[in-house]
Amino acid sequence: ERVAGLRYTDPDGVERAVRARFVVDASGNKSRLYSSVGGTRNYSEFFRSLALFGYFENGKRLPEPYSGNILSVAFDSGWFWYIPLSDTMTSVGAVVRREMAEKIQGDREKALQALIAQCPLISEYLADAHRITTGRYGQLRVRKDYSYHQTAFWRPGMILVGDAACFVDPVFSSGVHLATYSALLAARSINSVLADELDEKTALTEFEARYRREYGVFYEFLVSFYEMNVNEESYFWKAKKVTNSDHTDLESFVELIGGVSSNETALTSSGRIAERSAEFAAAVDRMATSDDGNMAPLFRSRVVKQVMREGGQVQLKAILGEGAEPELPLFPGGLVVSPDGMKWLPFRPVDAD
Repeated sequence: ERVAGLRYTDPDGVERAVRARFVVDASGNKSRLYSSVGGTRNYSEFFRSLALFGYFENGKRLPEPYSGNILSVAFDSGWFWYIPLSDTMTSVGAVVRREMAEKIQGDREKALQALIAQCPLISEYLADAHRITTGRYGQLRVRKDYSYHQTAFWRPGMILVGDAACFVDPVFSSGVHLATYSALLAARSINSVLADELDEKTALTEFEARYRREYGVFYEFLVSFYEMNVNEESYFWKAKKVTNSDHTDLESFVELIGGVSSNETALTSSGRIAERSAEFAAAVDRMATSDDGNMAPLFRSRVVKQVMREGGQVQLKAILGEGAEPELPLFPGGLVVSPDGMKWLPFRPVDAD
């Protein structure tokens, strides 16, 4: 009843086997291992979009000091991501909603060029660039129905992290955060079991509960983001409330959201999501129309508070180490992080005296 290793084929075509106490599947969206944990992969009905993307050399960069930042650009058919991966290489992808699937069918090269031509800013940034057509970055790729979560994240001896377990939507680079955060959670669980300090079920139940909560909060936040404009015509920011502001603080906000975590379960009441979407939209409106680019309304909205909360705690613990404030369990009967951040510990309340 336990995963005890795996079989693989080496570069010379020889079949081999390796045994291990734990197998961690970090092989991403196209994992061939994730089904081994059991359960099913459930796809989101809300984020039923398609993405067509490739890699370019020598694309334009944002002006300093933002040259390494991700650029997201809305256009009539959807939105583009423009992600610097090195000084010269850029990942460029177009996301369109499912009803427009014909725009990325057929010849992928022609489809991507047609979408780029619809978006003046991306056209400008790629004017002197060329698409990479050889090697590992040479293929144009399509992802569809990319928002999903596995109903089980682990079984005895095996753990799913990153996109092998779940993915939301690429707009705020939350996948990078979820991948690294889930790896941290899994490492703490494995360390605790290998040190014989916790049983596997207790350690991995904590891993899954925290990771599933994290996915849920980003899901709720992104639903709120897209639902700022509630009619179908503005599904992909046609009203462009977010981009009405020319303040560079907005870039800082996007950068912030790309790498922090949260503190509340989601995927629950649709009424609550609608309420928070309206609150978030109002906060964006107040920020976009303010003369000084004041970000305070955004940070007071509940969905942003959720996304920021635990990220701040993780960062403080990394900086302060054992000098950080004592942690409380996130769930009744749950675990806390060891002072060095490497393991889980049972929670023991400190005597008030």
